[in-house]
Amino acid sequence: MASGRDRDDNRGSERGQGRDDDRDNDRGRGNDRDRDRDENRAPERRLSLDEAVAQAERRYKARAVRAEEKRNGDRIEYRIRLLGEDGRVFEVRIDAGSGRED
Repeated sequence: MASGRDRDDNRGSERGQGRDDDRDNDRGRGNDRDRDRDENRAPERRLSLDEAVAQAERRYKARAVRAEEKRNGDRIEYRIRLLGEDGRVFEVRIDAGSGRED
């Protein structure tokens, strides 16, 4: 009958051996973490929130009073609240990927 020490030694080598086998299987191909990272990658932005604010202020000759970024699925949209020269407050939405107003 094997002593407790012998059993611990065998378990340790088996455990280490199993881990190495798993690592060998992952070499040479993308693992799930890499795939998930690619799928969860941030959408491409053509312009920043600051650039979108400046664009809206120029276009409408108004002053931005609030600006925020909203995500709709894989799309980023900037919502900019503007104060017009006539005192009217209105909101514009600009797509971050295309730079176009919605």
